[in-house]
Amino acid sequence: MISFRRYCIAAQTWWLLVGALTAAPQFVPGPQGPQRFEHSMAYDEARGVVVLFGGRCGWASGALKDETWEWDGVAWTQRSAQHAPSPRARSVMCYDAARGVCVLFGGVTAAGIDGETWEWDGIDWSLRSLATAPTPRSLATMVYDPSRSVSVLFGGNEGNNCPSGETWEYDGQTWLLRATTGPQARTSAASAYSSVDGAVLLFGGQCCCPATLSDTWLWDGAAWLQRAPSSAPVGLAAAGMCTLGAGAGVLLFGGSLGYNQPEQDGTYRWDGVDWQLLSPAVSPSRRQACLAYDALRQEAVVFGGWANPGTEDTWIFDGAEWRPKLQYVTSPINGHRYAMTPLMTWQDAEAVAVLEGGHLATIRTAAEQQWLAQNVGPSTSRYIGMTDAQVEGQWGWVSGDPVSYTSWLVGEPNNYAGAEDYGSMTSTGDWNDVTGADLWPGVIELLQPTTATSTQYGAGCGSPPLTMTPQAPPILGGAGSAVISNAPFPLGGVSIGLSDTLLAGLPILPLSLTNLGMSGCELLHSNDVFGLPVTAGAPGTLDFSYPIPTDATLLGAHAYLQAYCFAPAANPLQIIVSNGIDWTIGNQ
Repeated sequence: MISFRRYCIAAQTWWLLVGALTAAPQFVPGPQGPQRFEHSMAYDEARGVVVLFGGRCGWASGALKDETWEWDGVAWTQRSAQHAPSPRARSVMCYDAARGVCVLFGGVTAAGIDGETWEWDGIDWSLRSLATAPTPRSLATMVYDPSRSVSVLFGGNEGNNCPSGETWEYDGQTWLLRATTGPQARTSAASAYSSVDGAVLLFGGQCCCPATLSDTWLWDGAAWLQRAPSSAPVGLAAAGMCTLGAGAGVLLFGGSLGYNQPEQDGTYRWDGVDWQLLSPAVSPSRRQACLAYDALRQEAVVFGGWANPGTEDTWIFDGAEWRPKLQYVTSPINGHRYAMTPLMTWQDAEAVAVLEGGHLATIRTAAEQQWLAQNVGPSTSRYIGMTDAQVEGQWGWVSGDPVSYTSWLVGEPNNYAGAEDYGSMTSTGDWNDVTGADLWPGVIELLQPTTATSTQYGAGCGSPPLTMTPQAPPILGGAGSAVISNAPFPLGGVSIGLSDTLLAGLPILPLSLTNLGMSGCELLHSNDVFGLPVTAGAPGTLDFSYPIPTDATLLGAHAYLQAYCFAPAANPLQIIVSNGIDWTIGNQ
């Protein structure tokens, strides 16, 4: 007789667990900061990257930067160059498509206002020695006119807050003063090439502190023409502007209402006739944040800018919505993906989460709570998806999930001053109710649902055939199960394989077991784990259950099960096998 030991050798581990992911999610990191504003940006058409130079990371000594960075649609990469302009802010830059270089002019350095002309060819910077050039200035505007292959510079601060009204053009060899009349002298205007007009478009700026301007102008290479749109943004200084591609108009974003005035988040499109205020679900609010249109990916890119304080996040605009570029990490607890938004209100963080296809985080168990507290924004206050904004005192998850777990601080939620309707995770990890108006990061959760399945395949042997029927599906953190029926003897087990086609690397499955003395039986999977135990159930049945590790890397993985049972007189080997079950590991 075959011994019980032969059939019930315990083999409890059939997957190796991976360590918990500890890289903290966040928005995509950009040029080293922790903040950057007053930098210059342009899109390099030939290489398909956005180029950023300089700027400042604060107001202290040494805050001016001389770094060159490039954005490829996924990440920022710092470029090393043998030569470079000195550290500076408030310079202007555009891409000269005819010569394949980014042209940079002026700015503020540690020595004062600058008047140098530099060019970046993707490898190195070169300082141009030119017979004539605009006087040193900062806060000018410069854009490339592809119809005439020239860079057009207007305005700027020539020192002592003296704004300029000059228009200059640069063809790669010479700077020429083209006009001294047209738009009022100003600094911090916004400009871009408008393909719908076939001209350079200019809007707003600042003529003197604190007045800002709201006029719209076009430069056709010969003269400035003031336009009179029926609607226009309010007066803005330090806004960003870029083309939206051929025939799609021009994008205007952000800026401020003047000195010491709040930063704006308005998004406008110029169609050649009028300005249209767009209504994205959420918008970053800032000034001195350069815009560049990434033609390869058909999206506008903004990085950093001043929002009291400076910022360090990257946003894209697809023509309808703004989205921050985020880095996600997958939780080993539930397989869900998490990211941190830039600093914003609770409502804006939830709006971003919805745009990303999720919600602010729902916390269902103590294990999820512990992992989030340790790995997603530790030591900072951040928003989660708990709210009682609909009915005071009735806290629920914005995702609609039932509340199965809470971790409120002692005495919370307390609705202090009658205005705290939103949940946050404190720096210690516990929860507090808050107004939602503070600018904090939000924890975004994407469920990435993977449905667990259990599917029968193949056929068993014996008379009647040994049959394995799925019960509970294999869900992370749960237990998959099955019932084995037509068992002639309460002695058997289950084997698990990771392939239903390969055995020892050979494509020979299913494999007949007749030659082993098991006529009519087949091996249906690779025999990776053998001897998983079963328990006796109702007469003629055996029950099987196996815990599924809480390991997100298993999502979507297949495992193949087959039962075997001692069957005296069924065949010379006295063993019969069941049909197979194909498990797909899921989280729901």
